[in-house]
Amino acid sequence: MKQVKKIIYTLSILLICLFNLPSIALSQCNLSTPSNLKVVGQPCTSVTISWNAVANATGYNVEENHGYKTSVSNNQATFEYDSNLAGNTYSFKVSAYSGNGCISKNSSLLFVNLCNINESAPANNRLPDALTGNYELKFSDEFNNNKVDASKWDTRMKWGSEIIINKEQQYYVDTQSDTQVGYDPFVFDGNNLKIKADVANNNIRNKIKNQKYVSGVLASKQNFKYGYYEMRAKLPAGSGMWPAFWLYYDYNIPNDLLREIDIMEFTGGDRTAIFNNFHYEQSAGSATTHGLNHRYVKATDFTSTYHTFGVEWTKDYVKWYVDDEIVAEYSDKVSQQEMYIILNLAIAETNLGTEGDSGPVESEENEVFPAEFAIDYVRVYEKTGNQVANNSIKWVEEPTKITAGANQISVDYNINQNGLVVLQLFNSGWDLIGQEPLSVSPGSKQVTLSLTPESTPTETNYLQAKLLKPNWEDIVEMKQVEVSYNSDQPTTDEKNSIKLNGVPANITSRANQISVAYNIDQNGLLVLQLFNSGWDMIGQEPLNVSPGSRQVTISLTPDIPPTQTNYLQAKLLGSNWEDIGVEMKQVELSSNNKLSSNQNDATYGLTILPNPFVNNLMVNFSIEKSEAVSINIYSADGKQVKEIVKNKTYEAGEHNISIEEILVNSGIYFMHFNTESEQVIRKLYKN
Repeated sequence: MKQVKKIIYTLSILLICLFNLPSIALSQCNLSTPSNLKVVGQPCTSVTISWNAVANATGYNVEENHGYKTSVSNNQATFEYDSNLAGNTYSFKVSAYSGNGCISKNSSLLFVNLCNINESAPANNRLPDALTGNYELKFSDEFNNNKVDASKWDTRMKWGSEIIINKEQQYYVDTQSDTQVGYDPFVFDGNNLKIKADVANNNIRNKIKNQKYVSGVLASKQNFKYGYYEMRAKLPAGSGMWPAFWLYYDYNIPNDLLREIDIMEFTGGDRTAIFNNFHYEQSAGSATTHGLNHRYVKATDFTSTYHTFGVEWTKDYVKWYVDDEIVAEYSDKVSQQEMYIILNLAIAETNLGTEGDSGPVESEENEVFPAEFAIDYVRVYEKTGNQVANNSIKWVEEPTKITAGANQISVDYNINQNGLVVLQLFNSGWDLIGQEPLSVSPGSKQVTLSLTPESTPTETNYLQAKLLKPNWEDIVEMKQVEVSYNSDQPTTDEKNSIKLNGVPANITSRANQISVAYNIDQNGLLVLQLFNSGWDMIGQEPLNVSPGSRQVTISLTPDIPPTQTNYLQAKLLGSNWEDIGVEMKQVELSSNNKLSSNQNDATYGLTILPNPFVNNLMVNFSIEKSEAVSINIYSADGKQVKEIVKNKTYEAGEHNISIEEILVNSGIYFMHFNTESEQVIRKLYKN
């Protein structure tokens, strides 16, 4: 019946417009916007809303959750809901229309919670069942006060309010130090914090770098490492809304590389989907790599009720949770350094590389703004038993062997002053044959140092980790362990040779740690390549190397599932990409022969080589049925820069596309791979 009414309404408006075009052109449409929307009585299974009548109006259109609901002739409407919808929140807006085809602007939004269900926070000792081990609460803000707790939060990004990133359109008002703007984005109701974004008044635009909108951000004063992080929140609806709950590395700490864990990102264009991401850089100043880009869709509206968003971060993996359910996992390049918490409501300029989202439309600003990112709490739990006593150091995993190449050794430490963490290696005669120091600042942290012996170890050696003061004076604490020399490692005495070592018995569909010893007399490239039984390359990982003899460990993740038998190859390439040395081993696949459904990059076996690229690319993909495919490249601000394929039908099977002359500037781009049923997005880097 509702659909029939909608069709009748649409046809009536079209007929009015067709038969009254002259009168509309001659008369001005001067209907007022309906105002003072409110709920009549207590809303539950029956909801009645009313508004002020509009002069000369013959009827009103009512929208629910931004979609047409009904048309009524008076200034009141009643809707019925099933009892199982109690607790859901709905939005309503109203426009007036007249007999000559004139339609007013939409009213402001009215939000109605069915049955006024108490959306109170769960107890702070409630944790997802999937968490293993014992956790205890170490930090929380329940937002039950009436202002931002300055002992816990800064009201600005650590790089300051003056720096606008990602071409965002908002200005974050720093209420703790900026009194000139006159806008407070932080609203407290006694139970929740609401970060509010709104259209900026013209008289303050010169104080906010001429940004269109004002909003807020909270950055934790405290750094954290490992544990379970959770937020309970209700997200803002509307195009361009970009709320986030994330962890970011503290770039003020020396030697820390960029790491970013996006616990929850939401783009208002799709109310049923959130994003879980992991970003990292390989070395200081290198391009940021998108380690994980996961889109989670749930049969619910994240803007209508509160949901919990969490992440479990350990030294070995990161797991994302939504409403206590594990939705994504990542185990490569996991951050081993302290990070801090950020809560923010950004406004995007244009689409965010995701389907169906764009920046705010000015004509709809009165419907979207003010936007509210409602946060019930933020909590941080730490796994018990991992604490390190003050001014002490311990092995993360006690070493038992040492090699002649680089040895990656991790330690946990806690120090109350500036000082040094020092690894020292002694041979059986207690001659110092290797040492690696690292300057550290006060705090508790885990670090991984690379220790390469300066001379050949003996059969028995002694490895110790020490805490020192800046003048190299001992802080007493020292950990010593006996380590043997792994003399079975491949020899690297022969120039321009390479040997595979530490190859796992089984190649899995996730990250595989593979050790390689090499000797090269020039700058070149070490490349690991994985082939399936048909000799199709299904994984590749390159590493720039300089002259010398070394051993390295490389993480290789297949782009598509391996077959039962696969071939692993390590190659040395010279400066002109010519082969210098090749070592090959055949490896068997374990029973884990299916890529995780959380790894979007594996969808359709999509691989893009090389990445980073110069001017040319090769795109490989496979499809299970005949279907139309479109492939395009977009810039970071959402503009299409290269159309590769447009709605071209491919038969089932594997396909390769060679792309030449991609003439774009250096930077970050996004490749959109679209079929009739799904979209896959990959980040590209142009050198």
